Amino acid sequence: MSGLRSDAAALDAATRADAAAARTLAMTRRQVELGALGTLQLLNASSASSQAAVLRVKLPHLEKWNGRRRDIARRYSNGIHNPRVGTPPLCGAEYVAHLYVVTCDVPAQLRSHLAQAGVQTDVHYPIPDHLQPAMAGTGRPPLLPVTERLAQRVLTLPCFPELTDDEVDRVIQLVNVW
Repeated sequence: MSGLRSDAAALDAATRADAAAARTLAMTRRQVELGALGTLQLLNASSASSQAAVLRVKLPHLEKWNGRRRDIARRYSNGIHNPRVGTPPLCGAEYVAHLYVVTCDVPAQLRSHLAQAGVQTDVHYPIPDHLQPAMAGTGRPPLLPVTERLAQRVLTLPCFPELTDDEVDRVIQLVNVW
């Protein structure tokens, strides 16, 4: 996907002046990549000024970006017809669509298919919260079989405001031919 994430420049500028925030973001990103964010029991966002700098840049664009995400999500939901892929229901104006998560029995195969075509996907929260390492000392985890089953079936499609209509159409087409 050719679109650049709009938050990258804002985060870069905000963390350049705050080395501790940059280290924390790098560590958090690595934890997310490992699917083990729950190992961080406390995350101290110590720099209010860095957060304020990011918000000052991003906040004026939030409604426009959320509208674009909703449009992309609507296009995915209306356009994906592969019976092996479940799409979320269409939602109203309050829906932010910061993630567009589909379900299928073999998400790794769909992810590989999309990656071969140059489409980056992600698996958000592959380890349910109640099974995160940070929860290990809190007693016996609750029985959440639906959550655990869904965690094995999810795949997040690209859904960021800079995604072009042609790129959205291409993702839809690739999912449908899979």
